Amino acid sequence: MKTKLSFIAPAFLISSLLLAALTSNNKPTPFLDNIDNFVLFAQEEARIEEESQVSSGNIGSNRDIDINKDIISNSDLFSDKITIDKDTQINGNAVFNKLFIKKDSQILGEQTQEVSLPIANIPQIGTFNTGQDNLMFQGEENTLPPGDYKSITLNENSRLTLTGGIYNIEQLELKNNSTLIFPELARLNIKNKLSGLLNISILPGLNAKPDDLIVNFSGHNFIHFGKQSFLNFNLLAPNAHLRFAKQTTFRGQIVAKRIFIAKDSVLSRGESFEKESDITKVVEDEGIRLIVNEIIILFKEGAILEDLLAVANLVDGRATGFLPDLEMGKIEVPAETIEELNDLINLIKDSSNPLIDDALPNSLIL
Repeated sequence: MKTKLSFIAPAFLISSLLLAALTSNNKPTPFLDNIDNFVLFAQEEARIEEESQVSSGNIGSNRDIDINKDIISNSDLFSDKITIDKDTQINGNAVFNKLFIKKDSQILGEQTQEVSLPIANIPQIGTFNTGQDNLMFQGEENTLPPGDYKSITLNENSRLTLTGGIYNIEQLELKNNSTLIFPELARLNIKNKLSGLLNISILPGLNAKPDDLIVNFSGHNFIHFGKQSFLNFNLLAPNAHLRFAKQTTFRGQIVAKRIFIAKDSVLSRGESFEKESDITKVVEDEGIRLIVNEIIILFKEGAILEDLLAVANLVDGRATGFLPDLEMGKIEVPAETIEELNDLINLIKDSSNPLIDDALPNSLIL
């Protein structure tokens, strides 16, 4: 599966530059009037660490974009300064005032120098009142109606379902292996603290989309999610620094003061996502070339992302692709030989999961 390149028409760039140059009010007119198609936008810096991938969505910053080595990004880049380390490929355009790019890296789209600042204005968050109740959840059968609360804590291995609506709170904390579900449109207005530990899941329900959860964070504290988390939301945090630890998978949008994405993460603005396969893992079995550490899951109708994560957990793997329209998912597994791969495939088949139609090696399907 290859993400379609989305090149910007030069006429659009020229007209935007002229518009900025002709505007003479006290507050400069932004180069872009909206950032709807951006997966990341930072006021000061957006940084993506090595071996990460961006399946879809543009990346922007009013000051700096820093993209590390060995990255594939299906994005257009917009920033005052862009720095790209070695062996990185940008499948899109770049708009900048300063560009620093190392050898063996490439921008496949058009490069446009001299851009007016700011690239875009980041909206502020209005005031809201919170409640007095400190809520702590454990176990899996928990639901919460909208309202004003002081704090919400999900204990280790717990699960909470939001019923939809507006939640005004001081802080939200998710502990190891906890899961937050939003089956319909919900908004979290958070004042002071937003954090998650290891292996956190924030997931849409059956009929919800990744950006049906809107998170407004008005505080100045760091926002942090631990490694191997799977997150879905639209986050606005104009005063905060955000950090995703390594091997995070994210769908939606982040708008913040500073953004740091650790190594081997996957980002997507859209519902579908896919981490490109590691070509060093290609082996041949009976004349068929396949990826020795990947399994393709074919689902029956009605399966959702949470079902793919459950299959991944069964084989100590990581969900690295999901095509909901085709009811297909991809899992990266700890296998180094054909025998180990087949053992994991058989484990999935023997689980008798009614939503699984088949499990098979990735013969370069995704």
